[in-house]
Amino acid sequence: DFVYTDGIFDPPGGVGEHDNKRDYKHRPEGDHVVNLFSFSKGYGMMGWRVGYLAHPPSIGLGLVKVQDTIPICPPVISQRAALGALEAGSRWVSEQVRGLESHRQVIRNALLGGNGVEGPLRPDQIVGGSGAIYLMARLPSKLVLSDEEVVSYLADRHGVVLIPGSACGAQGFV
Repeated sequence: DFVYTDGIFDPPGGVGEHDNKRDYKHRPEGDHVVNLFSFSKGYGMMGWRVGYLAHPPSIGLGLVKVQDTIPICPPVISQRAALGALEAGSRWVSEQVRGLESHRQVIRNALLGGNGVEGPLRPDQIVGGSGAIYLMARLPSKLVLSDEEVVSYLADRHGVVLIPGSACGAQGFV
């Protein structure tokens, strides 16, 4: 029997509104623990699909057998970016992640307004940003275009590239 831990929010940086300052000394350890980690949040590499696990030596060969039967492999550029993040160290990674977070906040502020300027959306019309770098904005209910049509229009006419919410199971958002 093993204990599996989810280390998606582990340091060094952390993206979004979550507690990335928690005490990691309490992560379970031992020959019965498998720790799963991702570069997504802590390294600001959302969508790169790179992760790793720390496991007891006793199950290493079994994991290699399983891994060899799964036809997955992150692209080489993703692997090199992850290696670069590890080599650069936590201070550099934290600075990069803060930069991503500040960009998300700029977009959020533009959608909500501020400094005496009314934005086009209310807070309840924006989804995301809690533990993620992305935001999704609800399209007006009176709009006759689908989210996919809005995305095509914005790309064709204004050079703004978005993902339709329907691609993520959130129809009516971009």
